[in-house]
Amino acid sequence: SQPVAQSQALTQQAEAYQRLGFYPEAINQLATALALVKSPENKELQVSILANLGYLCAILNESSTGEEETKSHRQNCERGALCYIDEGLQLAQGNDVLTALMLISRGNIFALNKEPLQALAVYRQAAQRAERAGQVQLLSKSLNNAATITLELEDRDATQSETFLTQTVAQLKQLPESHDKVY
Repeated sequence: SQPVAQSQALTQQAEAYQRLGFYPEAINQLATALALVKSPENKELQVSILANLGYLCAILNESSTGEEETKSHRQNCERGALCYIDEGLQLAQGNDVLTALMLISRGNIFALNKEPLQALAVYRQAAQRAERAGQVQLLSKSLNNAATITLELEDRDATQSETFLTQTVAQLKQLPESHDKVY
C-alpha cells in the first residue's frame, strides 16, 4: 500500500540522517513514518520504527546541546525513549523475533545511559527470545552486546565476556555469507 511504501522510504531517509549524525531530522522522519502505518496489519513495521525512535531519542537526550534546533525537534521525544520501547514491546507480544528486536533496543538505551547491569539483563532476555525463534542474527547481536557491556561492569568480568563472544562466533558461523556475517 502507499502508506507502507511512504513509511519505508521515510525510514530509509531517517537511517541516512542517523548515519550522518542528524538525529533530530531522523526522529522527525521516523515519527512521520510511524503515523503512516498505525494499523494492526503493519505491526512489524511499527515495532521496527518504535525501536529506532526509542534509541534515537535516547541519543538525542544524551547529546543535548540546548541548541534551538534540537529543542524544536525534541517534541517527538517528550514521552521518553523507553516509552517507545514499551509501546513496541506491547505490539510485539507473542512474537519472539519482534520482542528480541525491542529488547536489544532497550538494552542499547540502558547501555547508553550507563546502566550496564540493566543492559546485560535485557540483552540476555533478547538472546533467549532470539534463540527460541531460531533467529541467529538477533541472537548474535544480543550476545555480542552482552559481551561488550560485560566489560563495562565494575568487576569487568573478562571470562564472561569471552564466553559471550565465543557464543557469538559460533552463531555467526551458522549464517550464510552476507553483509551481516561480516559484522
